[in-house]
Amino acid sequence: MRKGNADPLPPHLQAEWERLEAAVDGPVDCSDIPEATDAAHGVRGRFSSTARRVMGVSLDVALVEYVERAAPGSLDDRLNALLWTWVDEAKQAAD
Repeated sequence: MRKGNADPLPPHLQAEWERLEAAVDGPVDCSDIPEATDAAHGVRGRFSSTARRVMGVSLDVALVEYVERAAPGSLDDRLNALLWTWVDEAKQAAD
């Protein structure tokens, strides 16, 4: 039975559970895992946040057209990447 649930598992799930419990695990093959690289220049959490603020901005038409041609993805993602590059460069210049 599942923890916190008094209902028994349906027969097909109980059979699957027993099959998995009876399976013998062998050694884990890690040969396809890429080698760890130096993460000294990584920025924690930079790309993990999906929180965004919707706002209206006025941009030059030529600038928008250039960004749309020059980089793949949505315009929002491209402009975010460009602004993050600018922020990173400003932080490095300040250090």
